[in-house]
Amino acid sequence: MIFKFRNDGLCSRLNYLWQIPYLHKTYNQKIDCIWNKSTECDIDFHNLFVAQDFFSIRSGRIDKEPNNFYGVFKDSEFIVGSNIPIPPSDVYPFYSEILKPQPYIINEFKRLKNKYNITDKTLGFHIRGMESFGPRGQNVSQKDVSSTIEGVMGTIRKILKLDKNKKILISSDDKEIEKKFINKYPSNCFIMEEDKKPTHMLGIQNTGRDRDTISQAFILLLLLSETDYKSTFGSLFSKFPDIIKQTRKLNDFLT
Repeated sequence: MIFKFRNDGLCSRLNYLWQIPYLHKTYNQKIDCIWNKSTECDIDFHNLFVAQDFFSIRSGRIDKEPNNFYGVFKDSEFIVGSNIPIPPSDVYPFYSEILKPQPYIINEFKRLKNKYNITDKTLGFHIRGMESFGPRGQNVSQKDVSSTIEGVMGTIRKILKLDKNKKILISSDDKEIEKKFINKYPSNCFIMEEDKKPTHMLGIQNTGRDRDTISQAFILLLLLSETDYKSTFGSLFSKFPDIIKQTRKLNDFLT
């Protein structure tokens, strides 16, 4: 059995990560996984996660695979990942078996958590900008982004009326969006300065999602999962801190 990851961004790949232990337990076999680096995710799987006995990782293609295929190849059949049903127990027990970051990732998470004094009382937001919406995000407009910004601004205003000293971690792929919040609420909002933004030009493929930017983005996801995180419209990245948070309730792999 072969499991093939998507070829685009990090969280597009991680969104289906639960399927590997699920397939292993369902079929009682080691899963042969294909992870290909791309301009949007130019990093090896094992630069992020430790190796485990129930799956292996390699690059390559499956013979006669459809264009842009991701999912499972089993008994000469291609099954798209989105067509694999979510198990009754939900996905979090399976995420808990495979979300095992490399030690350097955990160490950097702990260092930054202490540096910025991030706790579950810290408010956390990720606001997706126009970065990388090019060919794979044609339905997202500047109006959508502006609406998200205004929505988050409104949420912050309400929270600060209750607690004027609230600390708020703001993250975005767009530095200008981060500046809006820092300028508006300089005593409350802060950013992770170590977050390395991808180099990009609007409307074309990303050109800067190398190992450093991807590993820092993953650490940012972990930090956001530590906060009182408020998911926003925009992308799988904006949703993934909630997945990590729910998974950590079963197995806190960051302690």
